[in-house]
Amino acid sequence: MNAALPRPAILVTDDMLANRIAMRQILKTVDADIIEASSGDETLMMMLKHDNVALILLDINMPNMNGYEVAELLRYEERSRCVPIIFVTAAYRDERHEMLGYISGAVDYIEKPVEQDILTSKVKVFLQLHEQKQKLESLNRQLKENYKQLKIEMGERAKAEQSLRKLSEAVKQSPASVIIADASAQIEFVNPTFTRLTGYSTHEVLGKPLRFHQSGYNPESAEQAIEHSIDSGQSWCGELHNCKRDGNFYWSFTTISPLYDAAGNITNFLCIEEDTTVRHDYEKRLLKQANFDDVTDLPNRILALDRINQAFSLADRTDQETLAICPLFFIDVDGLRRINETLGHDAGDRVLVTISSRLKGIVRAGDTVARVGSDEFLIISQGINDVNAAATMATRILALIEEPIDIDEQVVRMSSCVGISLGDDLNDDPQAAIQNAESAMYRAKELGPGNYHFFNDDINRCTQEKLHVELLLHKAVEEEQLQLWFQPIVDVESGELVSAEALLRWHDQELGWVDPEHFVEIAETSGQINTIGLWVLRRAEFYSKRWRAKFFNELSLAVNVSVNQFHDSRLFAEVKRIYDDSQRLNDNEAPRLELEITERLLLSDSERIRQQLNDIRKLGFELSIDDFGTGYSSLSYLKRCPVNTVKIDKSFIQGLPEDRENATLVTAIVAMAHGLNLKVIAEGVESEAQWTFLKQVNCDLMQGFHVGRPMPAEDFESFLSEQYTERC
Repeated sequence: MNAALPRPAILVTDDMLANRIAMRQILKTVDADIIEASSGDETLMMMLKHDNVALILLDINMPNMNGYEVAELLRYEERSRCVPIIFVTAAYRDERHEMLGYISGAVDYIEKPVEQDILTSKVKVFLQLHEQKQKLESLNRQLKENYKQLKIEMGERAKAEQSLRKLSEAVKQSPASVIIADASAQIEFVNPTFTRLTGYSTHEVLGKPLRFHQSGYNPESAEQAIEHSIDSGQSWCGELHNCKRDGNFYWSFTTISPLYDAAGNITNFLCIEEDTTVRHDYEKRLLKQANFDDVTDLPNRILALDRINQAFSLADRTDQETLAICPLFFIDVDGLRRINETLGHDAGDRVLVTISSRLKGIVRAGDTVARVGSDEFLIISQGINDVNAAATMATRILALIEEPIDIDEQVVRMSSCVGISLGDDLNDDPQAAIQNAESAMYRAKELGPGNYHFFNDDINRCTQEKLHVELLLHKAVEEEQLQLWFQPIVDVESGELVSAEALLRWHDQELGWVDPEHFVEIAETSGQINTIGLWVLRRAEFYSKRWRAKFFNELSLAVNVSVNQFHDSRLFAEVKRIYDDSQRLNDNEAPRLELEITERLLLSDSERIRQQLNDIRKLGFELSIDDFGTGYSSLSYLKRCPVNTVKIDKSFIQGLPEDRENATLVTAIVAMAHGLNLKVIAEGVESEAQWTFLKQVNCDLMQGFHVGRPMPAEDFESFLSEQYTERC
C-alpha cells in the first residue's frame, strides 16, 4: 500500500507584504499550505527548508535579486529544479519579458491585478499535477527499484518474471504516457497510454529518438535544456508542446530521468508525460470569456481598457512634435430592445453581429472595435489626427448603422448616436476616457437619433453635477426625503373634483427644491426609477385609502409609471398586491388608482408590454396616456392598447382659444378619443377662457393652475375637506 502523500505547499514570493496578504486571501480555498517569502534569498532558503513545495508564485520586480535570477538559481538545485514557477507581475507585460520568463524556467505568466478565478484555476491544476508527479515519482522509484532488481536477480527467473509482470502491469495501467529509451536516447518501449494518446503504434516508434514527436513550437531553450540533461545524465521536467500522428497537437508535463545499473552507468532514460491539453484549453476559454464578447466576438470593456492604454502610449511615442490625439467613439444603438421583444433575442444578436461586422470594416488595422454594453460599441482609433477627421468618422458610423439589415426576409433599420472623446490628454485614465465619450454620447442623444457630439468641459461639469445629484437622490430614497404632492383634476362641465394626479417632489438640504424633470431623468438613467416608482405606488395607495374613507369614496389618484418599470417584474407584482388588498378590505371594490404611461411605451409595439397592460386593466386599474400629442403614437396604437384616457399635453392648451392651430388640434384629439370611447383630460389649464373652450369641444376633465396648483399631502387633505364640506 502506498504511503500517504505529504500535504502540498505553495510558496508566494513578493517583497510587498500587502501583495502577499492579498495572495493568501485569494488562495484560501486552495487545499495547500501557503509559505511566504519577501525576497529572492528567502525564497532559496524556504526551498531548502521545505520539501513539499508544489508551486512557486514569484514576483519579478524585487530588490537585490529579481524573479528571473531567482528562477535561474532554483534550476541549479536538484530538489527545486522541477517545481513549476508562475511569474506574477504588473511591471513587465511585453513579449520580450514573457519570453525571458519562460527561458528562466517559468511555466506561466500572470499579470497583476490577479483575476481570482484564473489564478485559483491554474493553481488547482498545478496542485493536481504535483499530486500526479508525486505518484509518478513514486512509480518512477518503483520502476527503478524493479529494474535494478531485474538486473540483480537475473538468475532467479521466477522472481524476475513476477517482478516484470508487476512492472509491466503498473506501466500499462499508468494514466501517464511512459517511454523507455536506451542510453543513446533511442526508444525501446512505450506503454498503451502513449499509443492511445499519440496515435502511433508501438512498432512505429521503436528506435526513434526520445523527442521525435516534438511539435517544433517549443522554445529552443527548452529543447536545448533537454539535450543537455540527456548528455549530462541529469533529470529534466517542464511543459512541452507535442505532435500526434494525425498532425494534431497536445500539451504534456514531461519528466525525463536517467536509470543506472549497479556500477552507476546510465542504462536507460525514463520519460513520463502527463497530458495537460485540457488545462490549456480551459485556460484559453477562461481568457476569451474574460476579454471577449460572446455574441460578436469583439473585445469587451475589460480588453478595451487595455487597448486604450496601448493606444495612448503609442500615440504619445509616435508624435512628439504636434499634439497627439487618440479619439474614442462611443456608439449607442437605438431600438435593440424593440428588436429583441418583437423578433426575438436571436434576431437581436444577428443585428449586433451585422453592426459589429460593419464597424470592423471601416477601421484601420491598428484600431479596435469593442462591445462595451448590451447596445453599445466603442471604437479606439489610432489613425485620426484632427477634429475634422473625427467628425467625418462619426458621420460614417452613423450612416453605416442606418443601412437596412435583413433579418429572415424582414428589413429592419437601426439608428444610433455617437459620443467622441479626443483623448488629447494621453495621461488620462482609460476608464475616464470611456466615461467622457459616453457622456458626450448622452449629449448627442438629447439632440435625437443620428447625431454625434464631442466631449468638452461643459459636458464634464454637467456629468459631475448629475453624478452628484444621483448620489444625493440615492440617499434621499434611503432616508425617505421624497414627497408626493397632488394636483386636482375636475370635471369640465360641472367643475366638481373627480381625481388628482400624484406628483413626485424632492427637497434636499444642499440643493433645495430639485426640478422633477431633472431628477426623474437621472433616476431613469441610473436605474433608481424602478425602486422610486414602487414607493410612489405604495404611497398613492395609502393616501387613496385614507381620503376615500374620510371624504370621497369615488376619488381616484393618477400615478406616473416609467417605461423602464415595465421591464421590471416588481411593477406587476405590486399592482397585483394592491388589487388583492382592495378585494380583501373593500368587498370586491376595484382599486381607485390610474396608471399614467407615455406614448413611448406604446411605440415599443411589444406583445409582452401589451399583455402587461391588459393584465393591469383586468385588475380594475385605469390606464391613461400622458402628454398625448408630443410623441408619435397613432390610432392603431390606441386601438390595440387597453387605455381609458388620453391627457392632452399642456403645450396644446397654451394659447387657447386664440391659437387657431392648437384649437383645431385639441378639437380633433377630443373627437378622435371620444370616437374610440376614451376620456380626455386637458393639462395646463390656466384661464377661464381655456375652460370655456374645453366645454365647447366637450372635453371631459381638466387640470392646471386655474383649477389648483400641486399641493403637499397635508394641504391637499385640507383642500379635500373644504370640497367635502361644500358638498354636504
